[in-house]
Amino acid sequence: MESTIDWKCPQCGATATKHGKGGKDECLSGNSTSCSGFLCECDCDDIGEYHGQVESDICEEARCYHCEWVGRMPPKKSNSSKLKGWQKKAWEAGWRPTDS
Repeated sequence: MESTIDWKCPQCGATATKHGKGGKDECLSGNSTSCSGFLCECDCDDIGEYHGQVESDICEEARCYHCEWVGRMPPKKSNSSKLKGWQKKAWEAGWRPTDS
């Protein structure tokens, strides 16, 4: 079996129904007492057990309601050693480029 990654926001670490980095004080969802957290918003009926956690079952519609990150899970693998300046700092903070 492929190696799996944890289902959590790559930017803030939020999980399903739980706040990410900074807790309720940093939540952008507008509701400081509860947070929808990190969810799959794929519109399909055949989601596998490891959807979004393995490369063979990619979640193209991952959304974080804590920090507003949107993207693909697992994130695309990229060579961060080619990044310079602000890009390297952003990568280390969890930013990933979006597909154009």
